[in-house]
Amino acid sequence: MKAFEVHLNNRRLCVGGIGEHGVLTAIVDYVVGSNRDEIALSVGGLVTPKEEHVRWVERQKLVLGDEILVKVVEIDTVDNPISIKPADLTAAGERQKDYVREAAKKFGWVIAEGEPPSQR
Repeated sequence: MKAFEVHLNNRRLCVGGIGEHGVLTAIVDYVVGSNRDEIALSVGGLVTPKEEHVRWVERQKLVLGDEILVKVVEIDTVDNPISIKPADLTAAGERQKDYVREAAKKFGWVIAEGEPPSQR
C-alpha cells in the first residue's frame, strides 16, 4: 500500500497508511489570533471501508526551524495508529447538504430534492 513515512528533525515519527480505500493526510497548520500562535503537524486519515478516522500524529507542536520530511512509500504494513474513532459519515453528508442549501439561497438557485429524473 502507499503510505507516508513522516520525520521531524531527522527523527522518524510514523509510517501511516489507510489501505486501498480512503484518505491519508499529513498536515502542517499555523493558527494565529485570539491569543493563539501555534504551528502543528498532524498525520491521519479516513479508512473508508471501516468508516474510521485514524491518527498517527495528533497536533505535534512545531517551532521555527523544525524540518518535516514526508516520504511517499510503498509498504506492506504501517504503524498502529494512536487513535481510531468511528467516522460519522451521515453527519458529514448532512453538513454538505446544509452548505449546498445555503449556497443555493445565496445565489437564488432552486434545489429539487429527491431522485434525479433519470432514476424515476
